[in-house]
Amino acid sequence: MRRWGVMITAEQLASAIYQMRADGTDNSKFEAKACGKKLSSDVWESVSAFANTNGGTLLLGLSEPEGFVVSKGFNPERTLDQFMSGIGDGGKDGVKLANPPRYQADVIDFEGEHLLVVEIEENELAQKPCYIDARGIRSGSFKRVFDKDVQLSATELFEIQHAMVRSGADRIPVAHMEDLDDALVDELLRARRHSRALRGANGKIDQLKRLGVLTADGSVTLAGLLVLGLYPQQYYPKLIIDVAVFPDNEKGAPGSVRFLDRVRCDGGVVEMVDMAVETVARNLRSVSLVTGTGRHDELEIPREVLREAIANAVVHREYDERFVGQSVSIDVYPNRIEIANPGGLWGTRTRENLADGVSECRNDLLMSLIDGVPLSDEGGKIAEGNGTGIPFMIREMRSRALESPEFHIGMDRVTLCLGRHGTEIVENRAWLATLTDETVGKDAEALLLLLRERGVSSVWDIHEALGLDSDRVRDLAKHLQEQGVPLAWADDMLELAACDSAGDDDRLSALRPIVRSVYLMLDEEEPVDAQELAQRLRKSVRTVQRYLRELVDAGLAVPTAGQSSSARQYLKG
Repeated sequence: MRRWGVMITAEQLASAIYQMRADGTDNSKFEAKACGKKLSSDVWESVSAFANTNGGTLLLGLSEPEGFVVSKGFNPERTLDQFMSGIGDGGKDGVKLANPPRYQADVIDFEGEHLLVVEIEENELAQKPCYIDARGIRSGSFKRVFDKDVQLSATELFEIQHAMVRSGADRIPVAHMEDLDDALVDELLRARRHSRALRGANGKIDQLKRLGVLTADGSVTLAGLLVLGLYPQQYYPKLIIDVAVFPDNEKGAPGSVRFLDRVRCDGGVVEMVDMAVETVARNLRSVSLVTGTGRHDELEIPREVLREAIANAVVHREYDERFVGQSVSIDVYPNRIEIANPGGLWGTRTRENLADGVSECRNDLLMSLIDGVPLSDEGGKIAEGNGTGIPFMIREMRSRALESPEFHIGMDRVTLCLGRHGTEIVENRAWLATLTDETVGKDAEALLLLLRERGVSSVWDIHEALGLDSDRVRDLAKHLQEQGVPLAWADDMLELAACDSAGDDDRLSALRPIVRSVYLMLDEEEPVDAQELAQRLRKSVRTVQRYLRELVDAGLAVPTAGQSSSARQYLKG
């Protein structure tokens, strides 16, 4: 079997099944199959779906129609043989899948019976899609949507198959020289006048060919039209940014007003981004802040973050012919902003590494041309193309105690969500001023506000939350301590000594900082086990268990089960 990690425990399995019984359905992570006399034929749809989405677990021998009980006459050994044959571990004959995933299987007891539990790992991008061979890639590829196995759409298949291939869509010929704005062309050539790309290029036409604005036969490329065109929507009416402002937190909420504001931002890329930023900004709250230089107004979400997020969607969207009928959409709700672009992630980008500062772009010519055209009103650029955009957005949001940008990654669509909590800005600024009279900088403000929210965090957790290098976090902590900020720092754990979470309990002051940090991670209602705490602290389970024993002895933690129980968890005492 293709093993990769630790199997689900009997206790975790039972908990998952009890939850499914309560819900009356399985879910995005678990799929029950009765497999009474033989392996259920539709099991391969679920394997394909889990492998193409986020992985998941098959519960073979568990009957959903009968209320999630073990099927009568279920034979786990026979079912395992059939499964291994179909996935390719029993020889070439009988193989059901192309690009089969890694998996691990075990027989686990549940309510006195045996279930076959098979954990499916998500495939690497290069091994997607996993599909049912007999149906072909178009009809046999699936994704997991809650408790359903859903066929991949044509655009989802396209994105998976081309995720590691340079698009080329921005280089296709689409228009004519007379469709370009002469002023923008001149601006680009001025910006690139010292570029090596223009060496030996005689005249405007040759220079534009060198830069990729024109093809060899003099036609205008899609990238050239989008950046320098008089009106790109003459050819592509849907290549716009569609901004809609809603009165409620969901679309279609009851009421007479459908939109509070609606603007279809068109024109070239720079014009579109400028118009979209202004439209969103006028629908946000502003707060007045008092600083050492006086009073000034500030948007609840920084204008720079809006511009970066919107430009990111325009530059990184998919421009293949299958997608040019779709717009970038910006939906503004009272509690959030959602910016969605057609196309999935490209190259080696994943949900986990989006903020690591590496720049990858499917539309490299578009990015290159945008770099040469300034903003219409501010003189900067709408995109830098050096991988700093997402880390910048994270730090700017966190410095205002706003949640970090949240990405919802689909196979053929990416949505960025920015939370709105503008009324907290003034109070957060006032709180920061109580810690030090000196200016500490955006990164340090983000760090302090994160600690205020969490009470305690490891250097690694701060790195993950803010996109800051771990050594940078340590340098910030040292500098803040030197400025007199009441910051406790031990074993790479940071804690604000003045934070409310610790309270005034004298028992806490007697604890070592690391043990006090464990206490602050506990909750009075939601129990947590030593394994989860160890993962968060990046320490061994045995070490964390010692800390927990200190807390239990001090009456600051309450175990939920006996010391030898594998289900033992802890609540704040």
